[in-house]
Amino acid sequence: MEDFLIILKEFIRNKIQNDNIWKSVKIINSGHDVPGEEHKIIKYIRNSESNSDCIYGRLILLGLLHYKKNLRILSSNEMFLPGNNTSLRIFELKLLGILHKKINDEFSELWKPESLPFEFNIESTIKDFILLMLFMGNDFVPMLPNIDEKLDENLNFIISTYKEMLKECGGYIYDAGSLNKKRLGIRK
Repeated sequence: MEDFLIILKEFIRNKIQNDNIWKSVKIINSGHDVPGEEHKIIKYIRNSESNSDCIYGRLILLGLLHYKKNLRILSSNEMFLPGNNTSLRIFELKLLGILHKKINDEFSELWKPESLPFEFNIESTIKDFILLMLFMGNDFVPMLPNIDEKLDENLNFIISTYKEMLKECGGYIYDAGSLNKKRLGIRK
């Protein structure tokens, strides 16, 4: 990360000095040397008035949670080339607006034609989706056993199980308190 940060700072400095487009853009570089991990970036974006933020890292779930229409995530993976013991860094730009729309389209179908006893809410759906993705593991939580063997198949299983659960429980997972109140017949 230190090597990458040095290269990134030099790249930014060079672009600001030599590229007129970059001179008009506000760039905030907050690397591993600034405490706060991903939350410092998300806090800035949440408070930003910009509609075109881009983050380098693996912040897809946090980005979805603090959704802004044009938030972009730039991530990279190292790919090892066979035979000569070298690697290649592959960069990928993820548009959270597209993912947000796909989640909306995928799950809003459950309410057509009004088959669930509660209203569709994209923010609640995304909170549940993020909770479900934790079963797939992250930097802090290990992946459930056997998930990595058939990742796509297991992800589809988790999502289809969630859809069936929504039909039965009458509410979202993240709002477990109100689910328990509904089951007990307690009103808010």
